[in-house]
Amino acid sequence: MKLLQATNQDGNLILNDFATGNEISKRIYWRDSTPYYLSKDDDLLIPFKAIRVTNVYQEED
Repeated sequence: MKLLQATNQDGNLILNDFATGNEISKRIYWRDSTPYYLSKDDDLLIPFKAIRVTNVYQEED
């Protein structure tokens, strides 16, 4: 599982979402040289300037 954090042009955090590695590549789109991220909660395309992907480890019980 990966934590996705995207920022807008002003550097504000506009996305804080979890996804698998396969989901990430399916949810990022380009239109007119602008990257967009497809939100899984409301199916909106969110434009972003930068995105950070962090591995999240889940501990076993």
